[in-house]
Amino acid sequence: MTIYRTTGFLAVFFLTTAALSGVVYRLFETHVDARGVLHEPFVLIPLGWLSLILGLVLLLACVGNWLARRQRRRG
Repeated sequence: MTIYRTTGFLAVFFLTTAALSGVVYRLFETHVDARGVLHEPFVLIPLGWLSLILGLVLLLACVGNWLARRQRRRG
């Protein structure tokens, strides 16, 4: 497996993780219990944003490498 395929796979993995984090966060019900404590899956918010940023950076790197290789083949 080449580095280009690995980068693409990781980009898709992180973007999927970001989407799933958002969906799961919306599915879980947030509520305040009798003692006034908020219960929500807060960890999914930063996990989703981090995954989204990593996925986009890796996707840009993958596309940039593909464009550079394509340019080298033509020129």
